[in-house]
Amino acid sequence: MDENIATIGITDFLQNMVGDIIYVQLPTISATIEQFDEISSFESVKTVLDLLSPVSGVVREVNEELRKRPELVNQDPYEKGWFVKIEVKDFEADKENLLGPEAYFEVMKRKIETEKLKLKK
Repeated sequence: MDENIATIGITDFLQNMVGDIIYVQLPTISATIEQFDEISSFESVKTVLDLLSPVSGVVREVNEELRKRPELVNQDPYEKGWFVKIEVKDFEADKENLLGPEAYFEVMKRKIETEKLKLKK
């Protein structure tokens, strides 16, 4: 979050799990989004996934560079590989439905352990 603008993308963990991203579909600027609406989708060599919005608001900017270079999501998911910027309507209401950093870390830790077990089989 930067004041009332949320920059949204995927985590490093997810980009590693899905493999090389080859296509990104971006929303329309000025589109109104509700929390957990699909705002984008992306295709990797393994799968196609939807990106859900963690917040409600209005799309103010999309990362046009991803149309030409979707690999930026793999190379730099937190800086150059972001998908969309949303002007947030009511973050106080939205954050009640989101995980904090510690809870998210625990979820990711469990997922990594699950993946390790799958690889051993």
